[in-house]
Amino acid sequence: MNAKIVGFCCYCKSRDDDLRDVGVVMSVYILRKFQGFGIGKELVEICYDELSSYDSIILWVLEDNKSKVFYEHEGFVREGKIKEYRSRKVIRMFRNNEIKK
Repeated sequence: MNAKIVGFCCYCKSRDDDLRDVGVVMSVYILRKFQGFGIGKELVEICYDELSSYDSIILWVLEDNKSKVFYEHEGFVREGKIKEYRSRKVIRMFRNNEIKK
């Protein structure tokens, strides 16, 4: 068997000071040549399942990152909080965890 890791996801309880009892998707990454095959969808579903004890889930994404459209399709909405990371805008997105896809 030639198993190969082509992506990963990371999640935990949010550490944002203004939020309590909220889960956060820290990262979802898929190698470029494996994008578009539903792997990202499967990985975020794992995050939703693992964070199911939280009413809400957030994530931070670069404002100009094309994956923002994917997260919007998953029910995340721009929430208003913005920060800078390496001179780039990063926006916080919010999702009600009771959404079933």
